[in-house]
Amino acid sequence: MSNLNWPQALEDLANIKNHLEKSQSKSVSVVGFCMGGALTFAALASIPGWKAGGVFYGIPDLNIFRLDRIKSPAIAHFGS
Repeated sequence: MSNLNWPQALEDLANIKNHLEKSQSKSVSVVGFCMGGALTFAALASIPGWKAGGVFYGIPDLNIFRLDRIKSPAIAHFGS
């Protein structure tokens, strides 16, 4: 996770979301597992307009991606 280019990954997700909204659907959700879960939280916190999000493990740097900025419905699952 520390080697992920977070700005590029989020730009890619925003581009995919925009493409799907224009070509296929008016509403797009995001879901991720492990590192993808952290990226899902980051996307929900920084890219507006998601219909919903599903997180299965994973938390991004909360100093950068503030979860209180999430406006879309989201569900998160964590194990102990």
